[in-house]
Amino acid sequence: VSSLTGNNQPVFVVDGVIMDNSTFRNYDGYGSSNGISPDYGNAIMDIDPNNIASITVLKGANAAALYGSRAANGAIVITTKTGSSAGSKGVGVNLSSSVSFQQVSPQSLPSLQNEYGQGNYGQFAYVDGAGSGTYDGVDESWGPKFNGQKITQFDSPVVNGVRQATPWLPNPNNVKDYFNTGSTIRNFMSVAGQSGNTNYRIAFTNNNQEGTIPNSSLSSSNVDLSATTDLTSKLHAQGNITYVHLVGKNRPAVGYSDLNPMQQLTQWIGRQVDINSLRHYLAGQNSNGSYNQYNWNHAYHNNAFWETYMNFNRQQRDRIYGRVQMSYDLTPWLTARGYSGIDTYNEIRKQGMPYNNISQPNGEYLQNTIQVMNWTSDFLLSYNKDLTSELNLSGKVGVESIFEEHNELGADAGALSIPGLYNLSNSSQAITAINPQFNDLFKKKTNSVYGEATFGYHNYLFLDLTGRNDWSSTLPKNNDSYFYPSASLSWVLTDAVPSLKSNILDYAKLRASWASVGNDTDPYQLQSVYIAQSPYQGIPNYRITRQLPNINLKPEKSYALEFGGEFRFINDRVGLDLTYYSKKTKNQIMPVRVDGASGYRTQLINAGEIDNNGVEITLNASPVTSQNFSWNFTINWAKNLNKVVSLAPGVDSYEMGQAWGIYEEARPGQPVGEIYGYGYKKDKNGKMLVRIIDASGNYTTSQNGTVDNTLVIPVPTDSMLSFGSYQPKWTGGIQNTFRYKNLSLNVLIDGKWGGKVYSVTNMFGNYTGILKSTLNGRQTNWDKPGYLVPNAVVAKQDANGNWVSTGQALTQRTVRENWGYNAYYNYAEPNVYDATFFKLRRVELTYTLPGKWVNRTPFRNIQLSLVANNLFILYKKAPNIDPETSFGSGNLQGFESNQIPSVRSYGFNVRVSL
Repeated sequence: VSSLTGNNQPVFVVDGVIMDNSTFRNYDGYGSSNGISPDYGNAIMDIDPNNIASITVLKGANAAALYGSRAANGAIVITTKTGSSAGSKGVGVNLSSSVSFQQVSPQSLPSLQNEYGQGNYGQFAYVDGAGSGTYDGVDESWGPKFNGQKITQFDSPVVNGVRQATPWLPNPNNVKDYFNTGSTIRNFMSVAGQSGNTNYRIAFTNNNQEGTIPNSSLSSSNVDLSATTDLTSKLHAQGNITYVHLVGKNRPAVGYSDLNPMQQLTQWIGRQVDINSLRHYLAGQNSNGSYNQYNWNHAYHNNAFWETYMNFNRQQRDRIYGRVQMSYDLTPWLTARGYSGIDTYNEIRKQGMPYNNISQPNGEYLQNTIQVMNWTSDFLLSYNKDLTSELNLSGKVGVESIFEEHNELGADAGALSIPGLYNLSNSSQAITAINPQFNDLFKKKTNSVYGEATFGYHNYLFLDLTGRNDWSSTLPKNNDSYFYPSASLSWVLTDAVPSLKSNILDYAKLRASWASVGNDTDPYQLQSVYIAQSPYQGIPNYRITRQLPNINLKPEKSYALEFGGEFRFINDRVGLDLTYYSKKTKNQIMPVRVDGASGYRTQLINAGEIDNNGVEITLNASPVTSQNFSWNFTINWAKNLNKVVSLAPGVDSYEMGQAWGIYEEARPGQPVGEIYGYGYKKDKNGKMLVRIIDASGNYTTSQNGTVDNTLVIPVPTDSMLSFGSYQPKWTGGIQNTFRYKNLSLNVLIDGKWGGKVYSVTNMFGNYTGILKSTLNGRQTNWDKPGYLVPNAVVAKQDANGNWVSTGQALTQRTVRENWGYNAYYNYAEPNVYDATFFKLRRVELTYTLPGKWVNRTPFRNIQLSLVANNLFILYKKAPNIDPETSFGSGNLQGFESNQIPSVRSYGFNVRVSL
């Protein structure tokens, strides 16, 4: 994390074209998006792995010299396959087909109790699910204990108009049984070959996926065309174009939203509810054509199947990206190259809710249209020449222009005139814009000149120098130009001093680099603009932006320093790569609060500094190598120390986001992403201070143990505390590959250590009595509270109104249900967990048919594979969730809220070549 408000993601570059990787969603504190809460994913998913020839990861600011300020956080450089990748003279055909199945991982589901059902204070009887019965509008599980008694329930039969009591039994699998077994079918075909001086390749991929969430699916088709040709011995042409058609149906909603079935399934649903009886989610049709819900609760929740069959969302994206390139060999050592590439797509998102939806009883329809175009043009001269017998010079000089345009339009029909007709013209009220952030025109242009020179001395000492100057349209004229250079030096010790080579050391290389990079901002930060509001009595209504612009805005600046080494030992059987880096980012472009009397809420300024220091280590080895058997492994480990050095003068914190009274902030001296909230006040011995409230609602320090439903409430801390950052202490993984003759086994384990996550699932699960952790201290006799808060002392108010310890140990018990609400809701301390995890990420078993078998067939190669992904969480500390989660993207991380469960997948692949 180098920028508080900017993009900290790497840039994706495909065949030289800058690719858009937007998500186009804006989370509020609850994880919804003002009606657009489904997770539509990011745009880079459109790249087909079957078409990738190579991936190069350029880390950090040193990548920016080649790809501009967008690469200030690194670059993922992808080169796609061409006809020269055919692997044979003439025409080559490659086919592959895979089938996989996905199941919800039990380790990502909460551990639920099955001893008490729905209700309050041990009581429940269903009449209408909206409060007419005994606590039947309640959506918590503090009801009667399961003893086989008979109680009227939502699915009890009705005889002669009277609902019959049925056995009160738990449904232990009522969450797990909601999910389907998902499936993914992928088919791929490519034809590549040569004809004279021309190489060509045509490829087609089709993916069809059925989700684990009922009635959810995703399908895509990719068509890729590429060709290279030698027009003359010196003039070469190359071109490729890819078309992607993607359709998503009922992508799951995220966060605390009634469009997300996980909201009720993992936090609220009564433990007696039979989920399978809810599959028949319609309960009759009304005279206006609308339908009613058949449901266990009609006060707060939709039927979980209604949410995915009656509510709907649909996403369709059509995308084209590619480039045309010409190059000319001016001399044997100098080549001129020019190319122009485009990445453009249109996307339509539609979302509808029917009549009798809990949150929208008159229905709703929303439509969002997104248009994106990125245009990259580049001309460069590349050279490679021996200046002397000892000194070589290679590099490039170029100019580049990048134009970006986003156009987004969203409209909301807030209520439907005719049930079931989802169209903006069917609105019974004025159509409104979804949100100013969903009605946006974004235009940005960056022009650049750049150069790179590599001096090689005796092929063992290399000096790389780069420089780039950008002119950004998003910055004011006096600051729109910024230059950033870099320099790196590498020394191959074993080539410079051959005597260093031995039976142990085969290769040694040392490297050092320094880089500076600038980073601009989004458009329209320099002047106030008018934003349309809802019309007032038919008259258009506008307001200015709430943020005071800055006509003197400057680019952010980053400075990076790196040292490293590469070593190989024992006949290249062991390899070690070590890297240390340091990166400082100054002139943060950030909004700071201003006096509201000015008419603005914030002002955009340049201020603040963030430092990152870290190490990365990669070890690979081949412990066993023989003709029939080999074992290779790779271990990587990385640690990053992040710190906010300073913010703006007079600003001691910057809020990055909040949810349920928990704040994620950046404060000087702390890492980015510290989680702040209220904890439990404690005495000097670390014991929790609690207040006792009697049945009359009065604070008391008496503990006679006879007051019905006495409340014991924790005393909150006087101010918010820090509970750590979401950033891990370190990350790492190990990959093993075993080969026996034609059979290979690949096993990958990875994970992270440390970091924090705030869990809404645990907060509400302890509040509602659904989790196993709520069984301790429950009682069946509700006249005698049964829960004794451990390690607690009674508090009293002093003369100043402050809560202080009496020194008296707590002996008064309380109702477990009351403690669940008072001790968990909107507190950080009991709901922040260590996010450590390690996973068995992937296991792949591949068999390559022997050549003597394949030679008798029309095929050149046949491979069969069994693949399993995300098999197990080998270790974790956070209960009831998969800690590898976040309902936000970008800088706001470390919040878990109603996560869609992670899945295990098992599949079979067949690959053949003709």
